[in-house]
Amino acid sequence: MGNPESWTQFINQLGEDEERNQMLVSKAIKSSRVVGTAMLTGTIAHAERLHALVTDYGVQSLLLHGQLPKKEREQRMMDA
Repeated sequence: MGNPESWTQFINQLGEDEERNQMLVSKAIKSSRVVGTAMLTGTIAHAERLHALVTDYGVQSLLLHGQLPKKEREQRMMDA
């Protein structure tokens, strides 16, 4: 992965680390069987990547971020 030269590069490297993402998703799914679980990320792209992995496991998840229109965020929360 190499040493990042900026905070942005560091955050992007974390978000693109597939082994790390698989580990995060696995732990989140395991935790969610006991209690509600939230995964917070530094970028929307990372949130979308994690959401896709969770969905690939057949687990229902809710993706929210600030770039979604307010009505869409509200609808997603109502549908969850």
